[in-house]
Parts: sequence; C-alpha cells; structure tokens
Amino acid sequence: MLSQHATTASSTREEFKQTQVKCTCKKSQCLKLYCDCFTSGLVCGPECGCLGCCNTEANTDSLVQQARQMILQKNPQAFSSKVAQQQTHRSGCKCKRSGCQKKYCECYHLGVPCGHLCKCTLCQNGKPCLGADGEQKLVGSKRIKADIIFKVDDKAYPEQRPPSC
Repeated sequence: MLSQHATTASSTREEFKQTQVKCTCKKSQCLKLYCDCFTSGLVCGPECGCLGCCNTEANTDSLVQQARQMILQKNPQAFSSKVAQQQTHRSGCKCKRSGCQKKYCECYHLGVPCGHLCKCTLCQNGKPCLGADGEQKLVGSKRIKADIIFKVDDKAYPEQRPPSC
C-alpha cells in the first residue's frame, strides 16, 4: 500500500514537470509574482528561458525566502490560490479596454469567468450586466447594444453603445 502511494506521488510529480509552465523573466530575477515558477513555489529549471535568475536551488534558503517573506508581508494571500471553490476569482479583475480577453486579465488567464467582484468594463468574459430592458445579459455580445441618449449642450444624441455595468 505504501509503495503504491509512493509510485502515485512520483508519477504525479512527473506529470507536473511535463505540464510545468516555463518562465521567461527578463528583469525580475524570478523573485516577483510575475514569475510562474516563483509563484508556484518552484525553482527555475534548465527549461526556463529567464535571464539573471535568482530563483535557483542555491538561493532557496536566502534570496528566495527573503523575497517570499517581503511579498507575504504586503499580501498574506499572495501565494494562495486566486480561484475560489466556486470557480470565480477571489478579488476580481479591473480591465478597462481589453474586454477581459487578454492574458493580463487575471480571470481570463486563470480560465474563469468574470464575476461580481470584478470591476471590469465592457467585459467579454462572462460578466453579467443589466441591459436597457432590465434583463441580465452578457456585456460584449453583439445583440445587447441599446440606444442610449447622451446630452451635450442641451442637445440629445442617440448612440449605439453597450450598457455599462
């Protein structure tokens, strides 16, 4: 039974190594949350394409631990999972122009839809929004555009724009 567990654990480790994201850090020395290896609690390996890396086995006890402690002092949940049990982001994103369709949107990057905690505008990643008729709809889809009248110098101008959340 114990040997079967050890075999399962080693095969899981091998599977993880095969699916591990390789970092390509240029200026952060792999000691910031931008580095996927550092954020995951791993050290950078030979398959990584980083420059000036300090996230190595040799530095694990000194530089890496100091960097982790500094980050944890600022944000105690920095290294915890950012996706809650309900498959939504714990703090939400704040995208303004990307429509939550780029990798720098935390929700999109983690593969979860935007939720009620997100402060994004013109979301195209599943954030519900009230349409002009009061129904809950997804912002960004072509069929929800509504006539909104804007007043400039006491003149009304109808425009086609999606409702804002």
